[in-house]
Amino acid sequence: MGPTDSGVTEPSAEGRGRDGNPTAIMSLASQARFRSGFGVLAFLWQRLTGRPEVLLSAVLTLMLGVLVLFPLAEVIRESLSYQDYDKGHLPDIVVGDFTLFHVIRVFWGDISWALFYKPFFHSLVVAVAVTAISVSAGA
Repeated sequence: MGPTDSGVTEPSAEGRGRDGNPTAIMSLASQARFRSGFGVLAFLWQRLTGRPEVLLSAVLTLMLGVLVLFPLAEVIRESLSYQDYDKGHLPDIVVGDFTLFHVIRVFWGDISWALFYKPFFHSLVVAVAVTAISVSAGA
C-alpha cells in the first residue's frame, strides 16, 4: 500500500481485481457472521433501513399477499369444491370433493345475470365514467 497525493492509502496491486479496482475482501469473522442466520438477517436489515424505497416495496408486497392473494386463493379453492350448503341442491355429494358446479352456476346458470354479469357491467360503466371524467379534467 502506498500513500497518494491526497494522503489516502490505496490498496496494493494484490488487493485489486482484474480491472484494477480495489476488491472488498471480507475478514474471516465477517464471513462467519454473514453465513450464520442472524448475520444474514442483520445484513438484510441494514440494507433495507438505508433504502426506504426497498423497505416500502417489501411492506406493500407483504400487504398485497395478505390482503389480496391469500383471500383470492381461498375463494378459488372454495369455488372448486363442494360445501355443506350444496347438499340442498345435490344430496349425494361428499363435502370437499372437486367440482365445477359453482363455476358453471355463476357463469352459465339461471342466476348468472344477477350474480355475475349485471354487477360486472355496472363496474365497467363506473370505470369508463371515472376515466372519462379524469381525462376531461386533465388529471
